[in-house]
Amino acid sequence: MNNFKSAFLFIFLVFIGSFVIAQQYGLIIAENVNVRKESSSKSKIVGKIIKEMTLVKVEDKSWDTEVIEFGNKSIENYWYQINQEDKIKGWVYGEFIILFNSLDSAKECIKQSNDFRQKYTGKYSFSDHSNYFMTYYELELFDNGKINIYSNCVEGDHILEEKGEGRFYVNTRSLTFNVYGNMTGEFSPDSYSWEEYFELANGHKPTKKELDQYIKEKSVYKSHCSFSIPLEKLNELLIHLK
Repeated sequence: MNNFKSAFLFIFLVFIGSFVIAQQYGLIIAENVNVRKESSSKSKIVGKIIKEMTLVKVEDKSWDTEVIEFGNKSIENYWYQINQEDKIKGWVYGEFIILFNSLDSAKECIKQSNDFRQKYTGKYSFSDHSNYFMTYYELELFDNGKINIYSNCVEGDHILEEKGEGRFYVNTRSLTFNVYGNMTGEFSPDSYSWEEYFELANGHKPTKKELDQYIKEKSVYKSHCSFSIPLEKLNELLIHLK
């Protein structure tokens, strides 16, 4: 019986050890990403990953997801504990990292992104039909991975125009061209006036002071932009503007 228990314990330890030993890697896909002490947006910042496409070791994953507000958009993701060459260790939000099971696959992603950036420079347009309302994008791509973004979306009775900049890269795991950026948006009434929008939202007609404050708060806003295009459809969907 003791031999059986010893054998079972040995197998159990080997089984558990296989999860501990298995090493994951990650690429930080944004600039100036906060690294936090704990897996929470309220936790203390212990450092920053300055450059995008920075390679890190991934040592743990949070049990739960967290919803974080980026401007007027909500994003839900896990937190990952990372280690950058023993210089910075802490937790980064999952929106800003791609995971890989091997070092070689992470390095291949860096190589393909750099090759892609040399090939696809210039101005392009893209129409995103993935949401209920279509969004039209104009993109200016640079060989260092920077991208300027303009978007226009008609949502029912109003128009949203956003401008900003960010980064683009190739995700070799999902085989997609990915874009993210920080945007400043402008809200423009279409079929209603600002006074009518205020009354619909608040149930009474605005005073001049209330209306001025409402327009100031609603007309300009901050937002987060992210989308991806399958590589196999890239030449079809990403239109070069000459």
